Amino acid sequence: MEVMGMSSPPGYLPLVMGGVLFLGEAPTWPGYKQRIQPSQEDAGTLQVNNLLGWSALVAGAGAALLARGRPTLSLPAWVTWAGVPVTLLGTALRVWAMRTLGELFTLTLQVRPEQPVIQHGPYRLVRHPSYAGGELALLGLGLSCGNWLSPLLFVVPWLAAHLHRMPIEEAALERVLGAPYREYSSHTWRLLPFLY
Repeated sequence: MEVMGMSSPPGYLPLVMGGVLFLGEAPTWPGYKQRIQPSQEDAGTLQVNNLLGWSALVAGAGAALLARGRPTLSLPAWVTWAGVPVTLLGTALRVWAMRTLGELFTLTLQVRPEQPVIQHGPYRLVRHPSYAGGELALLGLGLSCGNWLSPLLFVVPWLAAHLHRMPIEEAALERVLGAPYREYSSHTWRLLPFLY
């Protein structure tokens, strides 16, 4: 079926985009136990991320199933296809952020007194590019589902988890790293350049 010269995406497109997101997490696999070490700085934010994150994945996938055959929930084919580059761009940004941090990238909040303030790569502009990339990738995944509910349900819970976590993370970095982190924070955006 073609819509405005563009064929409808195949039904398996969301599975492919979900696979892209999954493979994008590969940099976290080596040293996983170290990356998830409990820490006082984390203050339970990993549990909040996990709870809201898994809820988002279940809700977004459920919405995709619910929306099948319901034209009022459907997105135009070109918007659904736009989910592909959005997913790829978001995943690439997240991988770039993880690779830039290297061993400093952890899943629980862990701050070492001797660690440097990273200010290159995507960290030149934003303090949390891995979160920004994750949100963008989830938006793309939601769009690839072909309905307007899935993007909303994939993104909003993760965004809530990140909005909860970012101030806690920044407070820990400022407490441990002091003036260099404060100076870095003064000239970078938190999540989105020119917006937030």
